[in-house]
Amino acid sequence: MIAVTGATGFVGFHLLRALEKRAKEVRCLVRSSSPRRARLKISSAQVCEVDFEKKEDLRRAFKGCDTVIHILGLINGTEEALRRVNIDITKNVVEAARCEGAGRFIFVSSVAAIRRHGSYGETKFQAEEIVKLSGLPYIIFRPAYIYGEGDENNTGLMIRTLKKFPLIPLLGGGSFRLQPVFIDDVISLLMQSVDRPVPNKIYNVAGLRQIALKEMLIFLAAGLHLKRFFIPIPLKPVQAVLRVYVQIFKNTRLPAKQILELDKHEAFDISQTSRDFVFNPVEFKEGVAKMFESCAV
Repeated sequence: MIAVTGATGFVGFHLLRALEKRAKEVRCLVRSSSPRRARLKISSAQVCEVDFEKKEDLRRAFKGCDTVIHILGLINGTEEALRRVNIDITKNVVEAARCEGAGRFIFVSSVAAIRRHGSYGETKFQAEEIVKLSGLPYIIFRPAYIYGEGDENNTGLMIRTLKKFPLIPLLGGGSFRLQPVFIDDVISLLMQSVDRPVPNKIYNVAGLRQIALKEMLIFLAAGLHLKRFFIPIPLKPVQAVLRVYVQIFKNTRLPAKQILELDKHEAFDISQTSRDFVFNPVEFKEGVAKMFESCAV
């Protein structure tokens, strides 16, 4: 039996479909208040309602489960909320999995843990440390920007913006670079990790190459059959103002650190991932074509 947290989210739901195609027995842990719980009605997976802050609930859910795949996480929110979801709940999940004798713990983290950008990156890094020190056999995946059908946040926001506005302002002209990875390539790694020996390693999960945000938007606009124009906004003056702003408003919820580091474009090394797994991520243009094709079905 495979237990999955975060099964109603973007990555989790794609994983659930893949596991079911392979006839794997799956138990999904969900909150009673989950707004996407209805998604699971079309699934044959067991649904176990839990309070992630109660270890007894988690232990009950993990009974008989050899593998735990922990995807649940929070990207945006207050520092308190990020710590509660990304650190405290991860600790509860790990302890319950260990108590119930899980033989494999797969954790979906983020490349943000490498650079520890802001509270999100810091909490993901601390969550990784909890997994590493747990004594459980583990695999940690650090995805970069994931895109694909069903993404309501990252790519979904881009698509909604492209549909709504013919003129789009871009900080720094959209020259800052991302290393997007297609959802199918992420799911392939997770599926492989269910059956392979557990190496107790951390793997970066990103595309083959970096791509500028403006180029990404152009590919998405083409997929939508839209012609859009982009207005560059100089980055340096915005960063200068922001440096002063954060000194005055130290508890700001603006993504200050991310904006201040937009001109740093270090690529993520995926060589270890490609050596240990079958991992040949598609180019962004190809992934976008597949995304729009699946949306049209």
